[in-house]
Amino acid sequence: MTLKLPDTGAEVLPDGRRMVPSAARNAGPILQALQGLGLRGRMLEIASGSGLHAAQMAGPLGLIWQPTEVEPANFASILAWSAMVEAAIQPPLLLDATEPGWAARLGVWDAIL
Repeated sequence: MTLKLPDTGAEVLPDGRRMVPSAARNAGPILQALQGLGLRGRMLEIASGSGLHAAQMAGPLGLIWQPTEVEPANFASILAWSAMVEAAIQPPLLLDATEPGWAARLGVWDAIL
């Protein structure tokens, strides 16, 4: 099943990064909130979308970042955003967080976004 998400149709840059206006607008406030938590270790990001948040947050937070996405078509953008920064961003994993047992399959994480 192909999902029709709100950011479907977002601008795709020549290097494959998708520019999603809502992700760009909310990255700063989300990063500011996360910085106040003193997080360490590994972050599992549910529904990474374009990958912009991973690229803008993994480095400043000093976390190993694991993007996940239910839509494999988003993987190219996640990888393109990851290539733009020097941060510990892992390759995206296919994840449907509505599927029973998904959390047990992925193990323990220090934080989940």
